[in-house]
Amino acid sequence: DIVCSAVSILFYTLAQAVMDSAEMLEEEPAIEIEDGNGYVSCKPKEEYMPTIQRTYWTILTGLELLVQEYKDYVSFAIVG
Repeated sequence: DIVCSAVSILFYTLAQAVMDSAEMLEEEPAIEIEDGNGYVSCKPKEEYMPTIQRTYWTILTGLELLVQEYKDYVSFAIVG
């Protein structure tokens, strides 16, 4: 459905953005997708922290909007 598609594209956008930022990271990112759940974690080099945070913030804003509109179907958690 459209809600699932919206969540999926936001998740895959974050995962791809993190993978495309490899030169900004201290180590390889952790990206997991399983049974309708996803996990993206990375450790940016200090000088790139604001750039990576902005990327996460943008995607999280989209997820928050979906949760507000479709709270019975969408949830997410920030771990760490």
